[in-house]
Amino acid sequence: MATLNIKNFPDALYERLQERAEREHRSLAEQVIHLLEESAGQPALHSILELRGLGKELWKDIDPVEHVRTERESWARRVPGLHPGSMEAAADFDAPLPDELWRGNE
Repeated sequence: MATLNIKNFPDALYERLQERAEREHRSLAEQVIHLLEESAGQPALHSILELRGLGKELWKDIDPVEHVRTERESWARRVPGLHPGSMEAAADFDAPLPDELWRGNE
């Protein structure tokens, strides 16, 4: 196993680590390893299956099919001609773009 030496370790931090190690019934070395594993260890992998049932209390007494249908019906539908004249194409809309545009020159 590797050994880690830390120079110029602040006394106050060392004392706090010792106190915490005592509270958690660990040696100082075990406490430092524990804290380093928590902060730099392998991230815990989670499964999407752990989400099963999460938030079900929010859907109590609500029919999900009816809820989705109501939401979809509330979305604004596009209606051709609803706002005539609110948008117009520029006169040069179909004109070729200048070469400077493609070269990055303005």
